[in-house]
Amino acid sequence: GGITATTALLITVDEPIYRSFRDFRNDHTWVKTVSPVASQFGEFYVPYGIAALYCLKGLAFDDDDALDTGLLAAQAMVHSGIVVQVMKHIFGRSRPFVFNGDDNWYGPRVFFTRYVNGGFSPYDSFPSGHTITAFSLATVLAERERPWVGATAYALAGLCGLSRLTENDHWLSDVVMGAALGVGIGKLVVNNHNKRLAIYPSVGARSAGVTILVSY
Repeated sequence: GGITATTALLITVDEPIYRSFRDFRNDHTWVKTVSPVASQFGEFYVPYGIAALYCLKGLAFDDDDALDTGLLAAQAMVHSGIVVQVMKHIFGRSRPFVFNGDDNWYGPRVFFTRYVNGGFSPYDSFPSGHTITAFSLATVLAERERPWVGATAYALAGLCGLSRLTENDHWLSDVVMGAALGVGIGKLVVNNHNKRLAIYPSVGARSAGVTILVSY
């Protein structure tokens, strides 16, 4: 309820907040350098790459904790991806750059516009996909790893969220809702997992192979 109320309040002031971030970026050259780098923490290959590294470490060194962390991180990000795409298609909010900082909501009627010309749609701003991905990963790491690892992950996720404003791709309310959903999903996954991983050879009459079984 608190997050919903905060998001609703931010929506009413998103336009001036966005313009402030845009002006700050234009006035500081270092932001133009740092901002796209910070956004990478929410791109597909970076967070999923981190999850994959944990899984590889777990398999290579027989480290069940690392393997669990990698699988839980991947699970949290998959759930986050499903949730964020459903919401994007339902709300149909325009991105800030579309109308030069004017906020517009179109609802589901712009559902298919993102598939017309390829790439991401100008009408799928709410909530932020980069932010929900970054915070779902950061939450799993914070719940499973040493405090400094969690603090670092949250700091990077926060920078990723802010970079979505300085990159002209999102409103502040998009970022706040994405962060809240990412934290909630990450905690839900960690607190409710019951996973078993089994890797064993399978031999048949005509063929042989390896079976990997992951159960939840």
